[in-house]
Amino acid sequence: VWSQMYIDAMVLRDTYSGGAIQPDARIYTQFDANYNVTALIGYNAGTNTWGVVQRYVYTPYGVATVLDANWNATTGQFAWRYMHQGGRQDPITGLYLFRHRDYSPTLGNWIEQDPAGYINGGSRYQFVGGAPAANSDPAGLWSLFKWLYTGNGDAPNWEYNAAVDGAGAWLYVNSPVRGAYVYAGKPVNNTPGFADTFAAEGQWTIDNGWSAGAGAYFMYQTKAVPGLWGGVGVYGYWNQDNGWGLGGLPIVGAGNPGELNFGGAEVGFGTSGAIYFGLGGKYGGAGLILDPSRFGNLLNPNANDQQIDRLVYGSHRRRRRGVGNPCP
Repeated sequence: VWSQMYIDAMVLRDTYSGGAIQPDARIYTQFDANYNVTALIGYNAGTNTWGVVQRYVYTPYGVATVLDANWNATTGQFAWRYMHQGGRQDPITGLYLFRHRDYSPTLGNWIEQDPAGYINGGSRYQFVGGAPAANSDPAGLWSLFKWLYTGNGDAPNWEYNAAVDGAGAWLYVNSPVRGAYVYAGKPVNNTPGFADTFAAEGQWTIDNGWSAGAGAYFMYQTKAVPGLWGGVGVYGYWNQDNGWGLGGLPIVGAGNPGELNFGGAEVGFGTSGAIYFGLGGKYGGAGLILDPSRFGNLLNPNANDQQIDRLVYGSHRRRRRGVGNPCP
């Protein structure tokens, strides 16, 4: 008999003989937070009482030691097969069968490759992301990404996909980070304190896609406040949605753009109100494109929730509170 709380959480085992259950032969199980079977509870006919008849202790990866009721090492007396995380252990090979794959507690790895591919990193044999004390994998399909998005490494695909879509929709609507930019060029002025550069520039944003351009960046080291500088970038660009255009970008920063490859932190202000924040200097720069109007959304995870619902599930489906948990 298995518990409803977890697919491999055994409650008891009955013995049938002569077509009937033998009440005195019933064995109850106890398990820990990882569903490792830690003790067997049986009936003692001599004392007419129920109590612990066998115990199990495990290494983190599931190598079991059998103990008697008094915590002394012994050999198994009940042919018990369901042990580490509730998995069924083969008595010959010592492997645990978790539905899709076989697990070796001595190796601490799966025997077969992950059928989902390299979803958890560089190894297709790693067991629960190398954290068996914190995770379980009753199907042999545990995924780090499922755990990150849903809190359950064994979440069904529909729940994981809904969570990914929901997270993407939330970021699309609410995230103040809208994209990234990069520019690189050649200095044409070696005067100390100046950094005049002809540069090629590219950027991508969630809202407008890719754009590329070329222009000139003029930066000047202020003498009044050492370490601070200002400048402006003027450039032409091509955008996949809007075609050709002209742009300008005032920049302020800290460091020395006239003498270092990267002068230091820079903040630019685009004509659309966007903030460009990154590292820059006379040879180029890179950073993030931010929308200041969305900064407040970080303080309210449920902002624009109805818009996200429409983006992810359409107008005919609604989500429970929390990303990626659709109601039927």
